[in-house]
Amino acid sequence: MSAGYVLFLWAALAATCVILVYYIGLQSDITNSVKHISTLEKELNALKVANEEDYSRITSAVDLEEIRRIAIQELGMQYAQEGQIISFASENSDYVKQMAEIPQQE
Repeated sequence: MSAGYVLFLWAALAATCVILVYYIGLQSDITNSVKHISTLEKELNALKVANEEDYSRITSAVDLEEIRRIAIQELGMQYAQEGQIISFASENSDYVKQMAEIPQQE
């Protein structure tokens, strides 16, 4: 074996070691990231469950009949009569915000 060939083998071995160490480092980073993501997903799921429980508790605590009674008897509200409801087309289906007086239909 010549000195050039031995030097080439040592260089190849060193390059292989460097690449292997880099690869193991990347694998370790990926494993740590997956564990961190798993922890965050568990935390998210726990928060979702707690949120749903709180929402359910709050919605079950609302007495709609009591709200209706207060609105009608104490605040003098009434149900809408025929002709009082005006429908408008809206691009956003969530709600329509009134910015001015509603024009009367003729």
